[in-house]
Amino acid sequence: MDIPGLGVFLDWQHAAGFIAAGLVFSSFCMKTMIPLRSAALASNVAFLAYSVPLGLWPIAILHGALLPLNLARLLELRRLVRRLRDARVGDFDITALLPLMKRETFPAGHAIFRRGDPAEKAYYLHSGRIDLPEFGAVLNVGAFFGEVGLFTPDNARTATAVCATPVELYSIDAKGIVSAFSQEPGFAVHLIGLVGTRLNEDMNRLKTRAAAPAPATAD
Repeated sequence: MDIPGLGVFLDWQHAAGFIAAGLVFSSFCMKTMIPLRSAALASNVAFLAYSVPLGLWPIAILHGALLPLNLARLLELRRLVRRLRDARVGDFDITALLPLMKRETFPAGHAIFRRGDPAEKAYYLHSGRIDLPEFGAVLNVGAFFGEVGLFTPDNARTATAVCATPVELYSIDAKGIVSAFSQEPGFAVHLIGLVGTRLNEDMNRLKTRAAAPAPATAD
């Protein structure tokens, strides 16, 4: 028995049109960008399969233009996800931010900042070595430091940083860090992890000092 109009639904070209329409509808129901872009990309392909054989050129031209755009945006999102994942495990390349930073050099023995000073900048150590005398720690090339004070309520330095050798630094202020967050979201993830690690290290040092036996005194 023939059902009127059934041939339209069974025709693969029209089926592609219905599939494309369904993909467009589903993309409006999605809340995250990668599935949304994937659905939009699939709908572009389906609309091209529907419109080109039927000679529906306005639809074909529209989705022929949207397909590479959606593909490019999808690839950008996947690259961003990889950068965020790399930053979370500590593999963020801080040198990508050097255009936002200012080069500074200091001689050996110079105190870049002292504990209690106002915190106005964070630093990337490009060459040389820096001592943190309160913690008995040494910073080597590639270290990013001075960021903790920028996030404390009183914006004060929590330690002293002294040049153990002549050093070359790249500094970035709070405004530059905000700009860096928008340009390199991976930096925000990296910085949050770095601040958390530094605070945890400081707590462990304080616990170690508190547990150390008091020095003996002469009777």
